[in-house]
Amino acid sequence: MDSIKANMKKQKGDDLERAVKLIEEAILKYSSTLDPDKFVVENKKIVIAEGVLHEIDLYVEVSVAQGYKSKFIFECKNWKQNVGKNDIIIFSEKIQATSSQKGFFVARGFSKGATAQAAKDERIELLLASDFPLDYPRMLVTGRSGFNGDIKLTKRSAIGKIDPSFMTIDISTAKAIFNGNEIDLYEFLGEESNQGFDEALKQIDTTKINPGAYPIQFQRTMVLPENQLLVNGDDIAKIHLDVSVELLIHKPRVIHHFAIEGRGKYIELEPYDYGTGHGELIIALAAPLENDVTLERN
Repeated sequence: MDSIKANMKKQKGDDLERAVKLIEEAILKYSSTLDPDKFVVENKKIVIAEGVLHEIDLYVEVSVAQGYKSKFIFECKNWKQNVGKNDIIIFSEKIQATSSQKGFFVARGFSKGATAQAAKDERIELLLASDFPLDYPRMLVTGRSGFNGDIKLTKRSAIGKIDPSFMTIDISTAKAIFNGNEIDLYEFLGEESNQGFDEALKQIDTTKINPGAYPIQFQRTMVLPENQLLVNGDDIAKIHLDVSVELLIHKPRVIHHFAIEGRGKYIELEPYDYGTGHGELIIALAAPLENDVTLERN
């Protein structure tokens, strides 16, 4: 029983760490002044200083310029009870051991003694973590199945006129040249179908639709300049796609949702299997408070 409780407590801590990590990565990733290779974000980093081992929940290193690096650490406690004074003292030692410019202690609450102790170290900032009201009608996972289509190709004659009849070809074996480079025609037309599906999806307000499967149909016509696409030696003038597809809408259960004071919000949805053989989709939404939500897929 004790081991089960310990595992549950560790899992709760890991959940908060993951939330903080994604929020901080979002802040750094979308900073207008930082390149992605200028920062490192590590969780559960082990640091040994003067023979003492320290585990850092979240370690952030930012390269400002050649030879200039700033370090920041985060301690995450997803406890029901308030963080106490001794926890702050230990955290001060971790800041010292890592030579960090600043340390953020994230928790659901702090005792008066903890707050007073943190005030003694100007490098420490206390951040409250809390659940927040969920009102996200956009939390719908959309997918598709049964992608079927009628593909018609119209060729151009040697004198530049468009032949009104449609070509009959085997797409899987046809030799295709696009802008002078050989391509897989099946993949090329699949990408065009995907774009058509995305455009059709924009016309549907999925937030007002109940979870389920819905048939949709769309058409897409491409008009190509001379000699841009050659199929079996013929110059293709037009491609017409008539596609039917089943739209899958699923409203996943929210597993975790945190608001980190002054930093951002995090939402994690349950894994969802589309049933397409491509595995599950796990969605985590993380965003700085002043920005729109950004999507991370794993």
